[in-house]
Amino acid sequence: MAEPIKYFPILFQDIILECEKGILESQKAINDRKIIIESYSKTREDCKIGLKILSASTSFQNVVDENTTELLVEYKNNVERLKYDIAASNVDLQRHDQYIMSIAATASTFSDTSNNIRDFLFALNSPPHVTLNSNMPIIDIDDTLHQNGQVIENFLEKTNSQIASIFHDLILEWISKSNPKQKIPLLLNLRTIVFDKIIGQSCQKDEYKTTPWFNDKRFKGLNKIENRVAFFILGYNKLENIADSSIMNILHNSKKLSDIHEKISRTGKLRDLTPSEIIIDTIMRETLSSMVSILKLRNQLHQENKILF
Repeated sequence: MAEPIKYFPILFQDIILECEKGILESQKAINDRKIIIESYSKTREDCKIGLKILSASTSFQNVVDENTTELLVEYKNNVERLKYDIAASNVDLQRHDQYIMSIAATASTFSDTSNNIRDFLFALNSPPHVTLNSNMPIIDIDDTLHQNGQVIENFLEKTNSQIASIFHDLILEWISKSNPKQKIPLLLNLRTIVFDKIIGQSCQKDEYKTTPWFNDKRFKGLNKIENRVAFFILGYNKLENIADSSIMNILHNSKKLSDIHEKISRTGKLRDLTPSEIIIDTIMRETLSSMVSILKLRNQLHQENKILF
C-alpha cells in the first residue's frame, strides 16, 4: 500500500471517535442541536465507508507518477485537517453555547470534506488500479458530483439565472465526456463561474478591505482570492458572534478555494499533454465540494447573525 494511504485507517478511526464525542456532547444540550448531530453522523458514515474501501483492496498499484503521489499526500493532509477541525468544534461545543449556530455552520461542512475524501479513495481503489478482495461486498456510494452541482445551481437560480443555465449545461457536458483532455476547457469555464461570477461579483475590487474583520490578526496575510472568499462568507459581519473553530474553518475554506484556483490554472496549461483522468475528476469534485461548503457557511451565518452583504 502506498506510503500516504497507510495513515488513512488510523485517521478515519480518530475522526469517527471525534464525531461520536460531538454527537454525545450535542445530545446532552438543552437547545436543539439536530443539525450538528446530523452533520457529525454523515461524516462518521463517510469515514466508515472509507475504511471499507481501503479494506476491499488487497494490493495497490496506482501510484506510478508524481502527480498521483502528490494527490495522495494532499488528501492525507485533508484527512488530518478534518480531524483537527472536528476536535476544535468539539472544544467549542463544550465551552461556548452562545456560538452554537456558528458551530452548526462549521459542522455542516465536515461531510463535504469527508464525501470528497471518500469519493477520491473510491476512484483510487477501484479496478484496474487495485486487486479487490473477493470476500468484500460491493460498496455503493452516492455520486456527490450531481448533489453538489445541484446545490450550486439552486444558489445561482436565485442570484443569476443566466449563469445557472450555463453551469447546468457545463455539468451535463462534463458527465458526457470520457476523455480527460476534453474536460480541461470545462474546468477553466468552471473557474470563471466560481471565481468571477459567484465570488468575484459579490466582492467588487478590494471591497473586503472595508470590513470589520480585515484587520483582525487571524486574517493577516491572506491573498486576494482568499480575502474575496472570506468576504463572500462573512460580508461586513463582525467576528464577536462566531466561534474560534468557525473562524478557522472559514480561513481554511478560503485557502482551499485559492489553492483550487491555482490548481485549475496549472491544469489549463496541460492542453498539449494527456492528464490523468483521476486528477482531472478530483479537481472538479474538489471545486464543487468546496463551493458547497462556503455556501453552507454563508447561508447559516447570514441567517443567524444577520450578516450584511
